[in-house]
Amino acid sequence: MNRGENPSIDAIRVELGNTGSKSTIHRYLKEIEEESSARLDDEALLSEPIR
Repeated sequence: MNRGENPSIDAIRVELGNTGSKSTIHRYLKEIEEESSARLDDEALLSEPIR
Protein backbone atom coordinates (compact mmCIF):
# COMPACT_ATOMS: atom_id res chain seq x y z
CA MET A 1 0.00 0.00 0.00
CA ASN A 2 2.35 2.66 -1.13
CA ARG A 3 -0.30 5.25 -1.88
CA GLY A 4 0.53 7.89 0.69
CA GLU A 5 -2.38 6.72 2.81
CA ASN A 6 -2.39 5.79 6.47
CA PRO A 7 -3.29 2.12 6.33
CA SER A 8 -6.10 0.81 8.46
CA ILE A 9 -6.37 -2.77 9.56
CA ASP A 10 -9.46 -3.27 7.41
CA ALA A 11 -7.80 -1.72 4.35
CA ILE A 12 -4.82 -4.05 4.76
CA ARG A 13 -7.15 -7.05 5.07
CA VAL A 14 -8.88 -6.03 1.83
CA GLU A 15 -5.51 -5.82 0.04
CA LEU A 16 -4.68 -9.30 1.37
CA GLY A 17 -7.91 -10.73 0.00
CA ASN A 18 -9.86 -10.43 3.27
CA THR A 19 -7.43 -12.66 5.11
CA GLY A 20 -5.24 -12.14 8.13
CA SER A 21 -5.91 -11.77 11.81
CA LYS A 22 -6.72 -8.22 12.86
CA SER A 23 -4.57 -8.63 15.96
CA THR A 24 -1.60 -9.82 13.91
CA ILE A 25 -1.96 -6.96 11.43
CA HIS A 26 -2.20 -4.52 14.35
CA ARG A 27 0.99 -5.94 15.87
CA TYR A 28 2.89 -5.53 12.60
CA LEU A 29 1.59 -1.98 12.12
CA LYS A 30 2.87 -1.09 15.61
CA GLU A 31 6.28 -2.60 14.79
CA ILE A 32 6.48 -0.61 11.56
CA GLU A 33 5.48 2.56 13.41
CA GLU A 34 8.16 2.00 16.05
CA GLU A 35 10.85 1.28 13.46
CA SER A 36 9.99 4.34 11.41
CA SER A 37 10.21 6.56 14.46
CA ALA A 38 13.78 5.42 15.29
CA ARG A 39 16.32 8.14 14.65
CA LEU A 40 19.19 7.23 12.38
CA ASP A 41 21.40 9.98 13.80
CA ASP A 42 21.37 8.33 17.23
CA GLU A 43 24.63 6.35 17.31
CA ALA A 44 23.32 4.08 20.06
CA LEU A 45 20.81 2.68 17.55
CA LEU A 46 23.39 1.98 14.85
CA SER A 47 25.27 -1.28 14.57
CA GLU A 48 29.06 -1.23 14.98
CA PRO A 49 29.91 -1.63 11.24
CA ILE A 50 27.68 1.32 10.34
CA ARG A 51 29.18 3.59 13.01
